[in-house]
Amino acid sequence: MAVTLREIALETGFSVPTVGNVLGTAGHRHSKATRERVLQAATRLGYTPNASARAMRSGRFGCIALILSRSKTRTHSFLPIGMLDGIEDELGLHDMHLSVARLADRELNDVSFVPKVLRQSTADGLIVHYTHDLPDTIDELIRKHHAPVVTTNTKLDANAVYPDDYGASLSATRDLIKRGHRRITFFNLMPRVSNSETPERRLVSEHYSLIDRRAGYQQAMLEAGLTPRLEPTSVVIPYTDFPAVARVALAGDDRPTAVLCYSERDLAPIVHAAAMIGLKIPKDLSVTFFGPDDQWVLGIELSAIPIPVAEMGREAVRMVLALLDSPGDSLPSRALAYHMPAKPLGVRSIR
Repeated sequence: MAVTLREIALETGFSVPTVGNVLGTAGHRHSKATRERVLQAATRLGYTPNASARAMRSGRFGCIALILSRSKTRTHSFLPIGMLDGIEDELGLHDMHLSVARLADRELNDVSFVPKVLRQSTADGLIVHYTHDLPDTIDELIRKHHAPVVTTNTKLDANAVYPDDYGASLSATRDLIKRGHRRITFFNLMPRVSNSETPERRLVSEHYSLIDRRAGYQQAMLEAGLTPRLEPTSVVIPYTDFPAVARVALAGDDRPTAVLCYSERDLAPIVHAAAMIGLKIPKDLSVTFFGPDDQWVLGIELSAIPIPVAEMGREAVRMVLALLDSPGDSLPSRALAYHMPAKPLGVRSIR
């Protein structure tokens, strides 16, 4: 049978309310010696806290729900493993656990979805990791229900955590310029927004990170008196055309000496095209990308700008807890600084 507070009280000589305070949330009312005596007795007797009873007393479940999209393409809620690690590590520091709920897009547009998810997930707050096409109703839902909701990897004015992609791209491009590069291309194969309504060129929303990385690169080039090079220029590129598009970006007498890739997705076409043209990396072409870590492709070392995904998870938990302590309030969004790699980007001899 489970050990009761009364048994611990008999073991220590303290009253049941005193034992309850120490094992609950009011231990600060008693001396250190009293707390240690109660905790030692509880451990010796094998006491296990009753989570349900604690939730009824405190009104909290010790849980945060992570909300993901049920989109068939899975692109709306791409979740890096490092971010999940960050969420769980921070929750562990607060003796809390994680619940995961996947919602269809229509549910995120339902003005009643916040209280429903809170009830069904028995969660104290929500982290909404819905990176693309976040419904406009999310702000309305937060205001209406005063729900402790934090969005991640989405650029909003309040209650959001996202990497500072503009600052990272600006810094990375400046570093390449400082090391002698003048012909730097920003390469991105992700679809851009199209005004066409044909199925082949349907509307595709740009993630804020693409907009900010591109803008940071352009700002660094312009302030150095250099001409920005954005490749490719087409809106939507079929997968089958990736190799040819990359070859066009690297060809010519005025070819780039460095390429800044939007993501690791752009690496393979660039590395393949360089090999076909006869360019050696990094001797003839420096390749830098936004991604999880330095990567090797066919034995070629590439420079990474590590995205702070773990810190994004940890900061999201901290923000939810802060909102729980101040119901109805909102917090300024936080743009997380990148920790730029210690080794220089794009090291090579400029000819």
